[in-house]
Amino acid sequence: TRYELAGILARFLEHLEGKSEVQLTPEENELVERLRREFAAELKMQKDRTAALEVQLREVQGELAQLKKENQELKEQLNRALREVASVKTEVTRLNAAGGQDIRARLDQQESSTRRLYLFLAVVAVAALIK
Repeated sequence: TRYELAGILARFLEHLEGKSEVQLTPEENELVERLRREFAAELKMQKDRTAALEVQLREVQGELAQLKKENQELKEQLNRALREVASVKTEVTRLNAAGGQDIRARLDQQESSTRRLYLFLAVVAVAALIK
């Protein structure tokens, strides 16, 4: 298509502009100029499109950089939250262990008190029977 041929011509012209050692004959120069004039609209359209794409690329690169920054911040927040969860888990485990020991000690005390009470009641019952 004309548009594709304009793309080929644009790359060729860029190549010529970057190479000072390339020498064209007068006939070749005339052909290049005729092609420039013939495809001027397509060359301008491609140049404008390329410029627009470069602007979009810079915007996307900026957005990507921002997303990377936000991603890093989220990772740091997640790591802090995970450390807090681990700390809370450790504290809960410690409290459960301490609470469990405390409950066991209280149960042991109650059991001991209950035994003493039964012993006391038994002594009182025996004393009542003896009288």
